[in-house]
Amino acid sequence: MRIGVVCVIKESWGGSEELWAAMAHEAIASGHEIIVSAYDCGNIHPKMQALIEKGVTLIYRRGYVKPNIPAWKRILNKASVILLNRLNNPFKKFIDSRLDLTLYNGTSYSCIEDLQLFNALISRKINYDYLSHIAADYYRPVGLAEVPVIANIFKNARTNYFVADRTIKITERQIGSTIPNKTIVRNPVNLKNINRVIYPSIHSQINFATVGLLVAAHKGQDMLFEVLSADNWKKRNWHLNIYGSGVDENFLKQLAIFYNIQDRVTFHGKVNDVRDIWQKNHLLLMTSLMEGMPLAVVEAMLCGRPCLVTDVGDHTAWIQDKQEGFIADAPSPPSIAKTLENAWQNQNSWQEMGLNAHNKALLLYDSKPGKTFLNFLVSKHN
Repeated sequence: MRIGVVCVIKESWGGSEELWAAMAHEAIASGHEIIVSAYDCGNIHPKMQALIEKGVTLIYRRGYVKPNIPAWKRILNKASVILLNRLNNPFKKFIDSRLDLTLYNGTSYSCIEDLQLFNALISRKINYDYLSHIAADYYRPVGLAEVPVIANIFKNARTNYFVADRTIKITERQIGSTIPNKTIVRNPVNLKNINRVIYPSIHSQINFATVGLLVAAHKGQDMLFEVLSADNWKKRNWHLNIYGSGVDENFLKQLAIFYNIQDRVTFHGKVNDVRDIWQKNHLLLMTSLMEGMPLAVVEAMLCGRPCLVTDVGDHTAWIQDKQEGFIADAPSPPSIAKTLENAWQNQNSWQEMGLNAHNKALLLYDSKPGKTFLNFLVSKHN
């Protein structure tokens, strides 16, 4: 079976790539072929390189424009891409690869940017599956004219996969129609050892951790900074450790200075060993404006850490307030401030909540998600 995978992220790798990559490893081992369409964002990520070495074919398509260049140059480059794409379908080489199935790996709305792909797949009657990792909980990012187009793409998909049940509900609400043939799948975790990490002492400094992309419009780190800049927090002994990278890294560093908390915040960049994060940190803070079901939360729970999260995505399917962590009703500074204060007053329960979180995650996570996903794809094909 020749399976095509379309990646939509405009960076070399991200959490959204973990599931299809795990599936690809299983597929190659089972004798299937994998052809990947991705943007050329510069250096090949080690995880992509490992797939190529196993036999995955990578086909680059144009469309990536470097974010850190002058505005006038970005505008010219984007205009050039638009013109070239109108003259020649950027997916042509990928579609001509005699695919049995195409897996589109994106968000609930990213398909609107890739209509040349879907028009070609539908016209050529090439089977495709849609995998959505996220939808925007609190705003509607699509216009009225785009709604029937997106609904039709879901309708024509062989199967529509989602990593969170709430993402299905949000997407259906925002396009005003039922999504057919929908199935929930789990993302893999970046842990070889799922035993709990010993809980650090809470009798000295409290260490908070945020883990994930440094994109404030997604992960809401800017709201967290505002909350932690309040007078009551300046009097307390805490430190915020930030793990990850992204386009807002410099902005967030400047924002920490603006709020005068730069001495309380450390940017660690990406960390390969998740368990190292939880050797010294007590509580995960995930103040997101939107999510599917983030790996960082699942991994923290498996490591035995309580999580303070906003009520977005499937957070509440994994975490009950004051059981496995704390739930902020909304992704807003007042709600986050109230929830963080509540958490601080209940420090003595954090270790027990971490145990609850570990046990809950063991029940919900998939130990072999790549194999599960491949079995879905192959069984549907047969």
